[in-house]
Amino acid sequence: MTETLSWTDVDGAVTVLTDDGTVGAAYGLEGRFMPPTEVAYQTSQVAAGGTVTLVRHDVRELAVPIEVWAEDQTAFRAALRSLALTFNATRGDGTFTATGPDGTSRQLTCRYVGGLAPIEDWSAFNAHVTTVVVVLRAHDPYWTDVAPQTDTFAAGEQGLWLPWPPVTVLPDGVFASARVVNAGDVVAWPVWTITGPATTLKILNRTSGLKIVLAAAIGAGQTVTIDTRPGVKSVADSAGANRFASLTSTSRLWPFVAGPNIVEISFTGQSDDTAVDLSWRRRWLTA
Repeated sequence: MTETLSWTDVDGAVTVLTDDGTVGAAYGLEGRFMPPTEVAYQTSQVAAGGTVTLVRHDVRELAVPIEVWAEDQTAFRAALRSLALTFNATRGDGTFTATGPDGTSRQLTCRYVGGLAPIEDWSAFNAHVTTVVVVLRAHDPYWTDVAPQTDTFAAGEQGLWLPWPPVTVLPDGVFASARVVNAGDVVAWPVWTITGPATTLKILNRTSGLKIVLAAAIGAGQTVTIDTRPGVKSVADSAGANRFASLTSTSRLWPFVAGPNIVEISFTGQSDDTAVDLSWRRRWLTA
Protein backbone atom coordinates (compact mmCIF):
# COMPACT_ATOMS: atom_id res chain seq x y z
CA MET A 1 0.00 0.00 0.00
CA THR A 2 1.35 3.44 -0.91
CA GLU A 3 0.63 6.65 0.94
CA THR A 4 -2.68 8.43 0.32
CA LEU A 5 -3.01 12.20 0.73
CA SER A 6 -6.41 13.86 0.82
CA TRP A 7 -8.11 17.16 1.60
CA THR A 8 -11.48 17.46 3.35
CA ASP A 9 -13.13 20.85 3.01
CA VAL A 10 -15.29 22.62 5.57
CA ASP A 11 -18.42 20.89 4.21
CA GLY A 12 -16.90 17.42 4.45
CA ALA A 13 -16.23 16.92 0.73
CA VAL A 14 -13.09 14.81 0.23
CA THR A 15 -10.57 15.32 -2.60
CA VAL A 16 -7.98 12.56 -2.99
CA LEU A 17 -4.79 14.40 -3.88
CA THR A 18 -2.69 11.30 -4.52
CA ASP A 19 -4.37 10.55 -7.86
CA ASP A 20 -8.04 11.09 -8.73
CA GLY A 21 -7.65 11.14 -12.52
CA THR A 22 -7.01 14.88 -12.90
CA VAL A 23 -4.73 15.73 -9.97
CA GLY A 24 -1.94 13.88 -8.21
CA ALA A 25 0.37 14.84 -5.35
CA ALA A 26 3.95 14.98 -6.62
CA TYR A 27 7.07 14.20 -4.61
CA GLY A 28 8.40 17.07 -2.53
CA LEU A 29 5.90 17.51 0.32
CA GLU A 30 7.48 19.97 2.76
CA GLY A 31 6.62 20.66 6.41
CA ARG A 32 5.28 17.24 7.39
CA PHE A 33 7.72 16.43 10.18
CA MET A 34 8.96 18.62 13.06
CA PRO A 35 6.94 21.85 13.44
CA PRO A 36 8.81 25.18 13.53
CA THR A 37 10.31 25.75 16.98
CA GLU A 38 10.80 29.10 18.70
CA VAL A 39 13.48 29.32 21.37
CA ALA A 40 13.56 32.74 23.04
CA TYR A 41 16.34 33.81 25.35
CA GLN A 42 17.54 36.75 27.40
CA THR A 43 21.15 37.82 27.20
CA SER A 44 23.15 38.22 30.35
CA GLN A 45 24.50 41.65 31.26
CA VAL A 46 27.42 40.21 33.21
CA ALA A 47 28.38 36.92 31.58
CA ALA A 48 28.67 35.28 28.19
CA GLY A 49 25.60 33.80 26.55
CA GLY A 50 22.06 33.99 27.81
CA THR A 51 19.17 32.21 29.52
CA VAL A 52 16.37 30.40 27.68
CA THR A 53 13.03 32.03 28.54
CA LEU A 54 10.61 30.28 26.17
CA VAL A 55 10.47 27.14 24.02
CA ARG A 56 7.38 26.60 21.88
CA HIS A 57 6.22 25.08 18.61
CA ASP A 58 5.03 27.68 16.14
CA VAL A 59 2.46 27.73 13.36
CA ARG A 60 3.20 25.07 10.74
CA GLU A 61 2.99 25.38 6.94
CA LEU A 62 2.74 22.46 4.51
CA ALA A 63 3.88 22.88 0.91
CA VAL A 64 2.07 20.27 -1.19
CA PRO A 65 3.16 19.88 -4.85
CA ILE A 66 0.14 18.86 -6.95
CA GLU A 67 0.29 17.94 -10.62
CA VAL A 68 -2.79 18.83 -12.67
CA TRP A 69 -3.49 17.32 -16.07
CA ALA A 70 -6.33 16.83 -18.57
CA GLU A 71 -7.01 15.73 -22.15
CA ASP A 72 -7.85 19.21 -23.46
CA GLN A 73 -7.59 22.82 -22.38
CA THR A 74 -11.25 23.10 -21.34
CA ALA A 75 -10.96 20.15 -18.96
CA PHE A 76 -7.57 21.43 -17.78
CA ARG A 77 -8.95 24.82 -16.80
CA ALA A 78 -11.94 23.12 -15.16
CA ALA A 79 -9.56 21.00 -13.05
CA LEU A 80 -7.67 24.10 -11.88
CA ARG A 81 -10.93 25.87 -11.09
CA SER A 82 -12.15 22.84 -9.12
CA LEU A 83 -8.96 22.92 -7.03
CA ALA A 84 -9.44 26.64 -6.38
CA LEU A 85 -12.98 26.03 -5.13
CA THR A 86 -11.81 23.08 -3.02
CA PHE A 87 -9.15 25.12 -1.21
CA ASN A 88 -11.17 28.37 -0.93
CA ALA A 89 -9.88 29.76 2.38
CA THR A 90 -12.83 32.10 2.93
CA ARG A 91 -15.03 29.06 3.67
CA GLY A 92 -13.01 28.07 6.73
CA ASP A 93 -10.49 25.45 7.83
CA GLY A 94 -10.14 22.11 6.10
CA THR A 95 -8.36 18.90 7.00
CA PHE A 96 -5.25 17.48 5.33
CA THR A 97 -5.01 13.73 5.90
CA ALA A 98 -2.01 11.46 5.35
CA THR A 99 -2.55 7.69 5.39
CA GLY A 100 0.73 5.82 5.43
CA PRO A 101 1.66 2.47 3.87
CA ASP A 102 0.83 0.74 7.19
CA GLY A 103 -2.70 2.19 7.19
CA THR A 104 -2.05 4.72 9.96
CA SER A 105 -3.95 7.96 9.30
CA ARG A 106 -3.21 11.34 10.83
CA GLN A 107 -4.76 14.68 10.03
CA LEU A 108 -3.88 18.35 10.27
CA THR A 109 -6.43 21.13 10.53
CA CYS A 110 -5.29 23.93 8.25
CA ARG A 111 -6.24 26.55 5.68
CA TYR A 112 -5.03 27.38 2.19
CA VAL A 113 -2.75 30.45 2.07
CA GLY A 114 -1.18 30.31 -1.40
CA GLY A 115 0.20 28.48 -4.41
CA LEU A 116 -2.83 28.02 -6.67
CA ALA A 117 -1.84 30.74 -9.09
CA PRO A 118 0.24 29.08 -11.81
CA ILE A 119 1.91 31.11 -14.53
CA GLU A 120 -0.08 30.60 -17.72
CA ASP A 121 2.91 29.81 -19.92
CA TRP A 122 2.25 28.47 -23.40
CA SER A 123 3.91 25.07 -22.94
CA ALA A 124 2.02 24.12 -19.76
CA PHE A 125 -1.41 25.25 -20.83
CA ASN A 126 -1.14 23.77 -24.30
CA ALA A 127 0.20 20.49 -22.91
CA HIS A 128 -2.68 20.53 -20.41
CA VAL A 129 -0.39 19.76 -17.50
CA THR A 130 1.20 21.85 -14.75
CA THR A 131 2.41 21.54 -11.17
CA VAL A 132 1.25 23.90 -8.43
CA VAL A 133 2.59 23.99 -4.86
CA VAL A 134 -0.36 24.47 -2.52
CA VAL A 135 0.60 26.05 0.82
CA LEU A 136 -1.55 25.10 3.82
CA ARG A 137 -1.17 26.80 7.19
CA ALA A 138 -1.93 24.94 10.45
CA HIS A 139 -2.33 27.29 13.40
CA ASP A 140 -2.35 24.23 15.65
CA PRO A 141 0.92 22.64 14.47
CA TYR A 142 0.16 19.13 15.71
CA TRP A 143 -1.23 16.21 13.72
CA THR A 144 -4.11 14.30 15.32
CA ASP A 145 -5.61 10.85 15.00
CA VAL A 146 -8.47 10.63 12.51
CA ALA A 147 -10.56 8.46 14.85
CA PRO A 148 -11.00 9.59 18.47
CA GLN A 149 -10.24 7.55 21.56
CA THR A 150 -13.50 6.95 23.44
CA ASP A 151 -14.62 5.47 26.74
CA THR A 152 -17.65 5.45 29.03
CA PHE A 153 -17.43 5.49 32.82
CA ALA A 154 -20.24 4.07 34.93
CA ALA A 155 -20.79 4.07 38.69
CA GLY A 156 -18.21 2.05 40.59
CA GLU A 157 -15.83 1.61 37.64
CA GLN A 158 -12.62 0.21 39.03
CA GLY A 159 -9.32 2.00 39.23
CA LEU A 160 -7.61 0.52 36.18
CA TRP A 161 -4.25 1.57 37.57
CA LEU A 162 -4.41 -0.99 40.39
CA PRO A 163 -2.12 -4.04 40.16
CA TRP A 164 -5.11 -6.42 40.57
CA PRO A 165 -7.65 -5.47 37.84
CA PRO A 166 -10.47 -7.83 38.99
CA VAL A 167 -10.86 -5.96 42.28
CA THR A 168 -12.98 -2.78 42.42
CA VAL A 169 -11.48 -0.41 44.96
CA LEU A 170 -12.33 3.29 44.77
CA PRO A 171 -11.70 6.12 47.24
CA ASP A 172 -14.78 7.18 49.21
CA GLY A 173 -17.10 9.40 47.16
CA VAL A 174 -15.39 8.65 43.84
CA PHE A 175 -17.80 7.71 41.02
CA ALA A 176 -15.14 6.23 38.73
CA SER A 177 -11.37 6.07 38.40
CA ALA A 178 -9.19 5.17 35.44
CA ARG A 179 -5.67 5.21 34.07
CA VAL A 180 -5.81 7.03 30.72
CA VAL A 181 -2.64 6.59 28.66
CA ASN A 182 -1.87 9.35 26.17
CA ALA A 183 0.52 7.63 23.77
CA GLY A 184 0.82 10.76 21.61
CA ASP A 185 3.78 13.12 21.51
CA VAL A 186 2.18 16.11 23.27
CA VAL A 187 -0.79 16.96 25.49
CA ALA A 188 -4.27 15.96 24.28
CA TRP A 189 -7.55 17.73 25.06
CA PRO A 190 -10.58 15.69 26.17
CA VAL A 191 -14.30 16.23 25.62
CA TRP A 192 -16.43 15.06 28.58
CA THR A 193 -20.17 14.41 28.31
CA ILE A 194 -21.98 13.82 31.60
CA THR A 195 -25.45 12.25 31.65
CA GLY A 196 -27.47 13.01 34.79
CA PRO A 197 -28.70 12.83 37.38
CA ALA A 198 -25.67 14.29 39.14
CA THR A 199 -24.70 17.25 41.30
CA THR A 200 -21.37 19.03 41.85
CA LEU A 201 -19.21 17.25 39.29
CA LYS A 202 -15.46 16.98 39.86
CA ILE A 203 -13.01 15.56 37.31
CA LEU A 204 -9.51 15.40 38.78
CA ASN A 205 -6.29 14.56 36.95
CA ARG A 206 -4.11 13.30 39.77
CA THR A 207 -1.09 13.20 37.47
CA SER A 208 -1.12 16.94 36.74
CA GLY A 209 -3.02 18.01 39.88
CA LEU A 210 -5.57 19.95 37.82
CA LYS A 211 -9.33 19.64 38.24
CA ILE A 212 -12.65 20.62 36.69
CA VAL A 213 -15.45 21.37 39.17
CA LEU A 214 -18.97 22.07 37.90
CA ALA A 215 -21.06 23.41 40.77
CA ALA A 216 -24.47 22.70 39.25
CA ALA A 217 -27.15 20.03 39.10
CA ILE A 218 -27.67 17.90 35.99
CA GLY A 219 -31.18 16.49 35.74
CA ALA A 220 -32.03 12.87 34.95
CA GLY A 221 -31.53 12.23 31.24
CA GLN A 222 -29.94 15.63 30.68
CA THR A 223 -26.34 16.06 29.55
CA VAL A 224 -23.59 18.61 30.02
CA THR A 225 -20.63 18.61 27.62
CA ILE A 226 -17.28 20.02 28.73
CA ASP A 227 -15.06 20.63 25.72
CA THR A 228 -11.49 21.47 26.76
CA ARG A 229 -10.04 21.84 23.25
CA PRO A 230 -8.17 25.09 22.42
CA GLY A 231 -10.35 27.34 20.32
CA VAL A 232 -13.49 25.77 21.80
CA LYS A 233 -13.27 25.77 25.64
CA SER A 234 -17.00 25.44 26.26
CA VAL A 235 -19.47 24.04 28.79
CA ALA A 236 -23.00 23.53 27.45
CA ASP A 237 -26.05 21.47 28.38
CA SER A 238 -28.30 19.42 26.11
CA ALA A 239 -30.62 22.41 25.66
CA GLY A 240 -27.73 24.46 24.28
CA ALA A 241 -27.44 26.70 27.33
CA ASN A 242 -23.99 27.99 28.28
CA ARG A 243 -22.99 26.51 31.66
CA PHE A 244 -19.44 27.91 31.75
CA ALA A 245 -20.32 30.17 34.70
CA SER A 246 -21.03 27.05 36.78
CA LEU A 247 -17.31 26.20 36.83
CA THR A 248 -15.58 27.10 40.09
CA SER A 249 -12.76 29.65 40.11
CA THR A 250 -10.16 26.92 40.71
CA SER A 251 -11.27 24.87 37.68
CA ARG A 252 -8.98 24.39 34.71
CA LEU A 253 -10.01 22.80 31.41
CA TRP A 254 -6.99 20.55 31.60
CA PRO A 255 -5.40 18.24 29.01
CA PHE A 256 -4.04 14.72 29.29
CA VAL A 257 -0.27 14.92 29.63
CA ALA A 258 1.84 12.65 27.45
CA GLY A 259 2.01 9.24 29.11
CA PRO A 260 -0.28 7.84 31.83
CA ASN A 261 -2.92 10.00 33.53
CA ILE A 262 -4.73 8.93 36.71
CA VAL A 263 -8.25 10.37 36.50
CA GLU A 264 -10.92 10.43 39.23
CA ILE A 265 -14.54 11.43 38.64
CA SER A 266 -16.84 12.23 41.53
CA PHE A 267 -20.20 13.85 42.21
CA THR A 268 -23.30 13.40 44.35
CA GLY A 269 -26.89 12.56 43.56
CA GLN A 270 -26.07 9.97 40.91
CA SER A 271 -28.16 6.93 39.97
CA ASP A 272 -27.65 3.81 37.89
CA ASP A 273 -28.36 5.94 34.79
CA THR A 274 -25.55 8.38 35.48
CA ALA A 275 -22.64 8.08 33.04
CA VAL A 276 -19.58 9.98 31.83
CA ASP A 277 -18.46 9.68 28.19
CA LEU A 278 -14.94 10.62 27.15
CA SER A 279 -13.68 11.45 23.66
CA TRP A 280 -10.22 12.69 22.70
CA ARG A 281 -7.61 12.48 19.96
CA ARG A 282 -3.91 11.86 20.36
CA ARG A 283 -1.66 14.59 18.94
CA TRP A 284 1.62 14.04 17.13
CA LEU A 285 4.68 16.01 16.04
CA THR A 286 4.81 14.21 12.68
CA ALA A 287 2.74 12.11 10.28
